[in-house]
Amino acid sequence: MRVHACPITARAAFGPLVTLLALALALVLLTVPAVVTAQADPTSTGPDVVTADTEVVTAATLVAPAPLDPTFIAAPASASLLLVEADTGQVLLARDVERRRPIASAIKLLTALTVIDALPPGSFIVVGDEVTGVTGSSFGLGPGEVWSVEDLLVGLLLRSGNDVALTLAHAVSGSEAAFVTRMEHRLQGLGIEGAELGSPTGLETEDALSALELAVVARAALDEPRIRDVVGRTSVAIAGNASEAENRNLLIGRFDGATGLKTG
Repeated sequence: MRVHACPITARAAFGPLVTLLALALALVLLTVPAVVTAQADPTSTGPDVVTADTEVVTAATLVAPAPLDPTFIAAPASASLLLVEADTGQVLLARDVERRRPIASAIKLLTALTVIDALPPGSFIVVGDEVTGVTGSSFGLGPGEVWSVEDLLVGLLLRSGNDVALTLAHAVSGSEAAFVTRMEHRLQGLGIEGAELGSPTGLETEDALSALELAVVARAALDEPRIRDVVGRTSVAIAGNASEAENRNLLIGRFDGATGLKTG
């Protein structure tokens, strides 16, 4: 089975200043556009999906149960689902939001937050041997290359480069393990306790958060201009490169109103 975690932000049709944050954590492949565009039947009842019009997403609150028919959501029964008004944290729709699941590359939102805490704009990094033999998605970094932190954040957030995640981790903390500890401390600062992560890449099964916790991380990412200004773009020019880095989030530029946030 394949794990997907997709924090998605979009401008709501009923108000241009309202941003919705939808998260889906599943043990099988999700049809993400269907999750985003689903329409609820307010007259239906059912046990699996709940709404909580007065609840606010924090790491400490639970979603109050109020049954709603889940059949309008094109996602498997194994999925955790959460729809949040991102500016206020108000929960609009929720299912199984407390269970921690591996979130794959969505962990890179936390990686980016941790890097931004440590490295200001204008910083440059020399790529080390940690990128040699990296598996999964790659930005094509090579040992000895010099990159700006801002361009590396593009490679991390738009291209989901595992080589970028490792390069940034070593630049901030000297080792992957030390950086993961720093990521866990960042979670604690957001009110999320007890998470024991495995990597800055999302490749490890220990890289697990609940939908509620991922929403907290996603809202923190939206508050950071160095993340928010990147994830909503279809492509970004990279200094010294003839071609632009294209966003792997296929909703951007194709799904009307989508503004981010990170593929998983």
